[in-house]
Amino acid sequence: ENYQFMSDGTEASRLIASGLIGEVFMVRVHELWRIGPWPGSWWFQRDAAGGGNLMSLGTHLVRTLRALAGGQAEQVFALFSDRVSPELYLEGEDTSLLAVRFDNGVIGNLVTSWATRNPGPSPRFAVYGTDGSIISDGNDTLLVYSRGIEGVQPTEAEMRIDLARHPNRDAFAAECREFVRWVQTGGDSPIKGEEGRKDLEIVEAAYRSASSGEAVRLPL
Repeated sequence: ENYQFMSDGTEASRLIASGLIGEVFMVRVHELWRIGPWPGSWWFQRDAAGGGNLMSLGTHLVRTLRALAGGQAEQVFALFSDRVSPELYLEGEDTSLLAVRFDNGVIGNLVTSWATRNPGPSPRFAVYGTDGSIISDGNDTLLVYSRGIEGVQPTEAEMRIDLARHPNRDAFAAECREFVRWVQTGGDSPIKGEEGRKDLEIVEAAYRSASSGEAVRLPL
C-alpha cells in the first residue's frame, strides 16, 4: 500500500503523535480527478475489479483515513454516483462519499471521484484536533495551525512544512525499500495483510451501505 508511505501522510502522523494539534476529532480525505475512458479494460469491469471507483482508487484513501484517524472503524455510511460512468465505460460507481466513525471518537469523511473535470486546487486531507489542524495542500506542503507553536496566537499560528525533499517523496520507492528491508532483516513489517483487510472491510461496508441506504456497523 503505497499511500501509507506518502510524505504528507507520514509527516502528519508524526505531528499528530507529538501532540501538536491535541486530540484529533475529525479527518477529511479527498482525491478528485478525471480518468480517461478505457473501453474493454478489466479495471473498469465490476466483476473483475471488485467494484468501481471506491474499490480501485478509494481503497488507498481508506488507508490514509485510517492512519490519520488512529482508531478502528466501527460504522460506515456511503453514497455513490454513477452519473459519468457510461462516458468512462465504467460499470461501477465513478464517485464515492463515505462517512466513517471510529472507536476513538474520531469522525471521518472520504470523497473520491474519477468524474470531475478541472477540479482546481484541493487539499488531499485535513486533520482537525482540539489544539489545531494539519492540512495537506496537495502540492508538497503541509500547513499546520496550532496553539502549541510558540509566539503566535491560536487563530494565526501557521507552520509550513516543505515536503519536496522528504525521504518518502516517492511513495512507490519507499514502499519497495520497506518491503526489501523486511525480506532481508525480518521483524515487524508495516505492510501487513491484516491492515489491507481492514481497508477492504471499510470498502465492503460502504458498498453494503450504498446498496441498503443505511449505515453499516463493523466488524462485518
